[in-house]
Amino acid sequence: MPEPFRRAIVDYHRKESPGTIVVDSDNHYLYLVQDGGKAIRYGVTVGEEALAFSGIARVGNMAEWPKWTPTADIHKRIEGLPASVPGGIDNPLGARALYLYQAAATPCSGFTAPTSRNISAPRSPRAASA
Repeated sequence: MPEPFRRAIVDYHRKESPGTIVVDSDNHYLYLVQDGGKAIRYGVTVGEEALAFSGIARVGNMAEWPKWTPTADIHKRIEGLPASVPGGIDNPLGARALYLYQAAATPCSGFTAPTSRNISAPRSPRAASA
């Protein structure tokens, strides 16, 4: 894994409460907010839906070694993909996934990530949380 995407404790100066997860989908980072102006930063894979998502969501599901089913759009762009890829070391989703929902049955995004609590997904790192 490239160094910038390895887990790191970083300075964090936004207003979210400790325990909140903030996803910076543009830069492929997830921040788990800690006390004292710090956060644990993880590199994450961001699903297509997440690229346009901004707002507050809840974790609707978590998966260990999730199966990946490429969308029809991905199949159009990348020739020769299988219909699905089982969980495992060769799966581009990685070892863990969070599936986020804005309403009870409306998925908004999927992230490969370490843990879950409250989720804030600003459009950019400088955007204000909802």
